[in-house]
Amino acid sequence: MNENIVIGANGLVGSHVILHLLKSGKRATAISRNGQPFSLFYTLMDWYGLSSQECDNLITWKKADVTDVYSLEDIISKNAIVYHCAALVSFHDDDKVEMDRINILGTANVVNVCNEKQVRKLAYISSVSTLSMKENTNVLDEESYWKTNGKETNYARSKYLAEMEVWRGIEEGLNAVMVNPTIIIGPHDFSKGSVQLIDTIFEGLKFYPSGSTGFVDANDVAKAIIELAESNLNAQRYILNGANLSYHDFFVMVCRSFNISLPKWEVNSWMSGIAWRLDKLRAFIFRIRPLITKETANASSQKRMYNSSKIIETLSFSFIPASEFINNTCSFYLKLKSK
Repeated sequence: MNENIVIGANGLVGSHVILHLLKSGKRATAISRNGQPFSLFYTLMDWYGLSSQECDNLITWKKADVTDVYSLEDIISKNAIVYHCAALVSFHDDDKVEMDRINILGTANVVNVCNEKQVRKLAYISSVSTLSMKENTNVLDEESYWKTNGKETNYARSKYLAEMEVWRGIEEGLNAVMVNPTIIIGPHDFSKGSVQLIDTIFEGLKFYPSGSTGFVDANDVAKAIIELAESNLNAQRYILNGANLSYHDFFVMVCRSFNISLPKWEVNSWMSGIAWRLDKLRAFIFRIRPLITKETANASSQKRMYNSSKIIETLSFSFIPASEFINNTCSFYLKLKSK
């Protein structure tokens, strides 16, 4: 029997990969830096109908760090399917060094150990931030290859270089696939990551960015990467995008799920430029981290769309509608708020 190893099991994607493995009756080795589930793990599993006993019977928690190659060597075995979901997502300049260490060096370590152990397959969670716009179109697909323009975020650069480590591993004989999700939405810890936006909107954010982007349910990311990992596909990557939405439309859907007032003011690119500078000054005065950075301001004013036809055609895959996964995420948020 093949072993399922989930690196970054406490993250938004990693916890949903665990969920779907367990729902299929499969065992999972869950890797986290402290060897324990995060505080909301069992609440999340219960939300999806799994009891703590079912989880404990099917999950083995182990401690490892992607930046410590020796800890990975002790866990990864020959017949394993390895789901590499661990990453640091940040748009703050002071996180650049740590982000490079986790995202680039960490992925290189995972690739090297997987090659050494000759695992069945490595399934890597990348990001659409590694894709660059092609001429005369704002629709990105798997052939929208990375181009350096000096405006890319540190996070995007780190994920691109991490992807290069996976492709290197493939050239060396590693069986691997990767996915490039858009903004991932799903029940989790709302104090960090992409779903922190849900908390920000609930707390009364009244403006919305002028741009547009893609959104995808964490459940779809988990289901797609598991199906790809268990298939005969190799040396391929797939965009995962459930819906192309303007930020205005996304905010409206969240507000309707919460039954709160809709956003009123659009913030265009020049206003975003002022906003991040003012927020940087505020953060300096009060010695706190800014809520808006130059990177997030620039990204939120861009208009991008993503084409997921490759995964749809390859796996006959269907995505959960945006209204459904946004409502599910907001419902979980309210459940946590009511405690």
